[in-house]
Amino acid sequence: MMQTNEYPGPTRPQHPCQSNPPAVRPLKRRLVIIMIACVYPLVTMLIYVIAPFTQGWQIWHQTLLLTPATVVSIVFVINPLVIKYFGRYINAA
Repeated sequence: MMQTNEYPGPTRPQHPCQSNPPAVRPLKRRLVIIMIACVYPLVTMLIYVIAPFTQGWQIWHQTLLLTPATVVSIVFVINPLVIKYFGRYINAA
């Protein structure tokens, strides 16, 4: 049985004229404004939802309950929707 040592050869350096265009930097101010507009109603709604169940609790207990729900909502719902619907606005130069 014959074994071959096949491996991909060295990659060629890319020609300078074929370089990738520079990445567009997002405008942080626009992202901040949109995120505030989306997160504020979320936090307010969550406060109203948990308020009847947490009457008499200390504020840090309420915050301990509120924070994971807020962060999960931002990471998995709000941020993807903001990028989907406002990505071009945020990245516009």
